[in-house]
Amino acid sequence: FFVFCATTVFVAMFAAQSEPSRAAGEEYGDQTAAVRLAQPNPVLTPFAQFFRRLRRVSISFMRSWGEGNSAPILTVITDITNDNGGTTEASQTLVHIRDGQSDIVGSPSPGSAAGQGYELAPGVYTVSQDGLPFGYASAIAGDCAPDGTITLIPGDAATCVLQSDDIQPQVKVVKQVTNDHGGTAEPSNFIMYVTGPNSFTQFPGMGEGRTIGMNAGGYSIFESTVGGYTASFSVNCNGSVGIGETKICVITNNDMPSLLDVAVNVVNDNGGTRSAEDITLAIQGANPSPAAFGGSASTQTASIGAGPYAVTASAEGYAMLMSAGCSGTMGSGERRMCVVTANDIQPTVTATTNVINDNGGSATPADFLVLIAGNNAIPSSFPGTGAGTAVVLNPGSYAVDQAPPFGYAQ
Repeated sequence: FFVFCATTVFVAMFAAQSEPSRAAGEEYGDQTAAVRLAQPNPVLTPFAQFFRRLRRVSISFMRSWGEGNSAPILTVITDITNDNGGTTEASQTLVHIRDGQSDIVGSPSPGSAAGQGYELAPGVYTVSQDGLPFGYASAIAGDCAPDGTITLIPGDAATCVLQSDDIQPQVKVVKQVTNDHGGTAEPSNFIMYVTGPNSFTQFPGMGEGRTIGMNAGGYSIFESTVGGYTASFSVNCNGSVGIGETKICVITNNDMPSLLDVAVNVVNDNGGTRSAEDITLAIQGANPSPAAFGGSASTQTASIGAGPYAVTASAEGYAMLMSAGCSGTMGSGERRMCVVTANDIQPTVTATTNVINDNGGSATPADFLVLIAGNNAIPSSFPGTGAGTAVVLNPGSYAVDQAPPFGYAQ
């Protein structure tokens, strides 16, 4: 008897030491227990189960010896941990105790956090539960095997723990950037902000995405702005997430084309007759659209990628004055104004007087009076010069003549 009692005490102590220690007041369903069940020690667990079994046999033997083969008692504890927003309670689940394929009398019954006792006949039973919603990780601990089976003998007093832990919801944020108009921004240039139940997280955007854990409930995702980029948000960037769920939000930013407004003014103060539509315009830069077009007194808008650019204008007989916005370097999404002023160039006629004195003459070019007939020629008459005199006049026909001194042939 003393040997048996000593063996029982030793077995009980060893079994107690085989299990992870618990802090005062700690319940079966805490997160530590869930982790222990999810990742059991491959060496310790078989020994712990063996010694628990041996302890039960010893206790059962003592009870049977003292009480006379009493019926075994099985206590089933339903332990639910809600540390990620889950709300399921033990009483909302159903506990099944099956003898073979059939439920015993009184099974199924609502789960109990305090434990529900069943007086059973000796034999092999299977303990399980249903009614647990999506989003919980479950395991079976205590005297039951991981698959819920247990063998009861007379006088047995066994406890099975149905452990369930709500799985933390997750939101994955993927950042995409499209640079098809000369933009240079990268995903990391955008800061992501994720708000959830009692949580706030910020981080640089990542093309491969980043996963954020939070409690179940409503959440929203937004980002910092980068000039010259538009943003589009996929589904799941705002909403709610439940336990066990993972939702993916994709935020796409596209560089905006730059815009160039072009207007043409025509000045015809020297007889010109062209209009703004006669002025040919061209844009050099990153993918301008259109790249070439006719001018207009009204503003015309062209798109162009970020980077250096320049506007050119041409028309025969006209000088082009370009405003500051007609050249430079454009940023993504920037908008500038280019004003082209086309001014007609006044025609000129240069009259040169050459005097040849090879027969004794002595006249100089100034002795010859030059006469010009034309459209508002200025000057219309003047002494001749060997270097030439420029005369301005409006477009049209003209004629140059002179009155030579006597004795000279023109």
